[in-house]
Amino acid sequence: MFLEENIALRLIKQHSDVEEVESSPASPEDAYGTGSTGRTYFDEGGYVSGGSKDSDPYVRNRFNQAASDNLPSNRAIPDTRNAIVLNRSPEHLIKEIILVDDFSDNPEDGAALRSIRKVRVIRNSKREGLMRSRVRGADAATAPVLTFLDSHVECNVHWLEPLLQRIKEASI
Repeated sequence: MFLEENIALRLIKQHSDVEEVESSPASPEDAYGTGSTGRTYFDEGGYVSGGSKDSDPYVRNRFNQAASDNLPSNRAIPDTRNAIVLNRSPEHLIKEIILVDDFSDNPEDGAALRSIRKVRVIRNSKREGLMRSRVRGADAATAPVLTFLDSHVECNVHWLEPLLQRIKEASI
């Protein structure tokens, strides 16, 4: 497994005249002990085991706390970037996807996306910025629940169900 260099640690070493600060481990092997700076790093295992435990791992946080506690925070995460929101969401939970084009250089940017079922593309007549574009999308929406995702956001499987469940519980 290839591990990327911790750039912050390299910069600290290059600027040794600057007071050294605590930093994250350079590798997963360092997560529970001494980091590459030679100092003891955060004891993640001790932190996780020190919290109160419920008999049902879903009770307190509405997610599988036991499974979460067993995952190291600096683990490798699979790349799922080739999928779009519709591929990662149960179809019956998506009423529409509204894409707001904030007057991009190419007016045809959204043309191919318009052909996707449930997708509507709205193009601003001038550059409006993030917040005005979001408001414009919200005004056009017909679904009872809105989720705002920037263009760089990618969803993984089961991203939507917990959010909608919380909204459902709050409205009861």
